[in-house]
Amino acid sequence: MRDLARLRGLLSLLADAVEHGSRAVEEVHSSSSARAFGVIELVPSTREHVRAVRAVHDAGVALTYGGVRLVTRVVRASFTVGLDVAEAVAPTSRDDR
Repeated sequence: MRDLARLRGLLSLLADAVEHGSRAVEEVHSSSSARAFGVIELVPSTREHVRAVRAVHDAGVALTYGGVRLVTRVVRASFTVGLDVAEAVAPTSRDDR
């Protein structure tokens, strides 16, 4: 049972790292691209096209990082169910009491 508790802790640590890490990377990605798009949008002849490209880019970024977080939550939930089942069927030993 102690091993299962350790696995739960490791699962939580990894899932939290992906969740928070992906948010941090997404923020840096978005702010960097916003600066680049902002400069290019200053050119009047490119402004309309750049805004369209920027909208597609921003949607793609949001979907990608959101997808990473969604998959992480699904994996976390799946492993949690597996650990719950393993805990329910595991024989108890004297060391775990």
